[in-house]
Amino acid sequence: MRHLTLGLLFLLLVTFIIRAQDSYLLAGKVVDATTQQSIPFAIVTLKGTLTGTSANANGKFF
Repeated sequence: MRHLTLGLLFLLLVTFIIRAQDSYLLAGKVVDATTQQSIPFAIVTLKGTLTGTSANANGKFF
């Protein structure tokens, strides 16, 4: 029984480690909702995380 428990724990940990290595690319352009003009150097963050970047002079972020 102990080997089964340790095996399941190992598989669970490996799954979390593999998921932690997923990477995504998010790109877009920040524009004013009214004028549709780009907003240069705007700060862009993912809500609920510490991940973010800033837009370039044309309002684009990568």
